[in-house]
Amino acid sequence: MATDNDDQDFAFHVNSHAVSLLAKECGFDSIQRSALHTLTETLEDYLENLLAKTHLYAELGNRTRPNYHDVIRSLEESGIQLSEFGNYLNQHREDRVHIPLAKEKPSTQTEEKYNFLSSDDEEEDNTEESTTSLPEYAPSHMPKFPSRHSFRQTPVYIHRPDDPQRVRELNSQQSRVVEENLKRLMSAENQLLRRHDTMEADMFDLSVPIVNYESAIQRKKRVKRAHTGDIRSITTKNDHSPKPNNANNNTTPSEISTR
Repeated sequence: MATDNDDQDFAFHVNSHAVSLLAKECGFDSIQRSALHTLTETLEDYLENLLAKTHLYAELGNRTRPNYHDVIRSLEESGIQLSEFGNYLNQHREDRVHIPLAKEKPSTQTEEKYNFLSSDDEEEDNTEESTTSLPEYAPSHMPKFPSRHSFRQTPVYIHRPDDPQRVRELNSQQSRVVEENLKRLMSAENQLLRRHDTMEADMFDLSVPIVNYESAIQRKKRVKRAHTGDIRSITTKNDHSPKPNNANNNTTPSEISTR
């Protein structure tokens, strides 16, 4: 896509080429770049002034687009007569060069085709699309109209039966379908819950076991009590054991001497 800068560059290039041709006609073999740039800008200002005057004459005539007469008046105001153009053309008629016009290249871009959703009546839509074409007011490069179901008003219930028995059968069938879908949904949720519980149990087994310090202290106390009880029973047994008779040994030295 061409921008304003591209257009300005192209216009400057064309004007510089025209200035170089005019300098060659005047007998110059070469031209400096600075002089070429200055003369090109002067030519641009001159053409812009000429076109601005032409547009003003068109506005004075209550027209939005200039015509041939507006161009002539702007040239005459600038001091240029049409006869001078005739003399210039007659002078260079023999040495003119025909420059072929640029040909438009065929566009290689492919038009994107959007696949619209088809309606319930696909056969009807296909026949309508094949028989209908773009209206006369639509340009040929415009895309085709979308499918009719995208803008056509259709009832919510298509071909709904009127028989009460058939309506009850359809309602019961729909209720069974809904019930089956709910069962499937609940079974899927139960499976997910079971998997979640299993994963939590595995994670609990891998975790550090919980230690109850109160039970450990009580266990230590029971062991300590049992140990002290065993020691007391042993000492009691030692106290009730028979002692040697030392009655004879309790005699005094006086008794021994008497005997």
